[in-house]
Amino acid sequence: MNNSNKELAMAYAKQELPREACGLIAIVKGRERFFPCKNIGFSPETMFAIDPDDYARVESIGDVVEIFHSHPVTPASPSEADLVSCEKTNLPWVICNP
Repeated sequence: MNNSNKELAMAYAKQELPREACGLIAIVKGRERFFPCKNIGFSPETMFAIDPDDYARVESIGDVVEIFHSHPVTPASPSEADLVSCEKTNLPWVICNP
């Protein structure tokens, strides 16, 4: 994730507090872009699930290359659930703590 997208992602994570923020990083016309997504997790303060409509929208625009989410309370290191999910997506995950 480039610096510009890191700033956008961090700002979005702060805006979503106390909920976990989530989003996608995609390559669109050769440029990396950050796309904020709706967190539809059943407990959005402690977990995230990207809205499938948001994921489909981003996929229709570009190639998804990373998944972003925040940990509002815990450190920005992957939880056990994050590690399992990251493995299933076969994409890098970016985690921040706003």
